Amino acid sequence: MTEFDWENNYCVICGTKNPAGLGVRFTLSESGSEAQVTVGPSWQGFEGMVQGGIITGLLDDAMWYAIYGAHQVSTVTAEITVRFLLPVKILVPSIVEGHVVQYRRRLQVAQATISQAGQVCATAQGRFMPKPELAE
Repeated sequence: MTEFDWENNYCVICGTKNPAGLGVRFTLSESGSEAQVTVGPSWQGFEGMVQGGIITGLLDDAMWYAIYGAHQVSTVTAEITVRFLLPVKILVPSIVEGHVVQYRRRLQVAQATISQAGQVCATAQGRFMPKPELAE
């Protein structure tokens, strides 16, 4: 099992060491992960809308945390498919949720959603594999 280095987390979505990041904090349960986030204008794409790459990053992290929480395995994204259903508005509270669909030793599948005001704005499905070690 590959451990995650929490002390040096510079992730733009959830990093504790990244002053420019979103600083999202996910809570974990047996059923998955969840976070509440309000994205500000510095992450805007079109006027009033969160930029699509940031939405994808939020969904990706929700799935990562769901896998990590359920199986304590640090993974990397092998594939992600995102569906944008409604605009995710800036300055509006969002709920980001993820859960594991399938777990195998070498490949995990997860899904995630972003909702605002009770409406699902974006969904994702991702395939993840254990994080490889970097060669020095």
